[in-house]
Amino acid sequence: MLSWRWTHWFAERWVLSVACCSTRCKDGYATNSRVTGSAAGDFRAGDEVYASNVRDLGGRVDLYWRPAARHTLRTGGTVVRKDFLPGSHLLTIVTNTSNYREDYVAEKVLGVEANAYVEDEIKLGEHWEANIGLHAAGFSVEGTQYFSVQPRLSTRYQFNPAIGLKASFVTMQQNVHLLTTNNFEELPLDLWMPTTDEILPMQSWQATVGTGGYLGKNYSWTAELYTKHIQNNIAYDDGALLFDGRN
Repeated sequence: MLSWRWTHWFAERWVLSVACCSTRCKDGYATNSRVTGSAAGDFRAGDEVYASNVRDLGGRVDLYWRPAARHTLRTGGTVVRKDFLPGSHLLTIVTNTSNYREDYVAEKVLGVEANAYVEDEIKLGEHWEANIGLHAAGFSVEGTQYFSVQPRLSTRYQFNPAIGLKASFVTMQQNVHLLTTNNFEELPLDLWMPTTDEILPMQSWQATVGTGGYLGKNYSWTAELYTKHIQNNIAYDDGALLFDGRN
């Protein structure tokens, strides 16, 4: 991972931050087995290699502005190029009578993700705060574009240091799906799948209410209740193997 950030203060109420980042996520495994029988020449060998890769290269700009004592405005955006190699698999089996080789390499997928946001953190009084925001996101992949507008709202009322109430509502769109195998015959593996012209982005909304506060100077407590709705989520069937043809 490589990252760079530059921050500059303009007077007392303006702050500009610029950042660039390059990351690579790689997951996989390799197995090697050798079996020798009692008979002369009875030999068997097996090798299996799997790898999944995701590379990100992008930049981000954030601007903070305090026009008044009770308002803090934030706005900015990001652009990220995503290179996906969802999976490659190599299986080689050699016996004293035959050789077998199986190769599978998923086609590379290139996507570009861009988003922008604006939010206002407002102090409505000595005990009441709210954050109102709007997030716009776009994703371009394989000639297909996806766009979403995501409102976000949170508020908090602090009766006293010992107890307060909070509530929030957010909507989200996720353009990368994470699949994880869950089978005792295989090691747990992560497979990163991009949104494509056939795989829709995952969309969700979540509403939360809660309470919390402080117990003295060293302890705090919180309790929350939430509901979440998800669309277009993809996952492996329970017990499915990575390359057994089941979803």
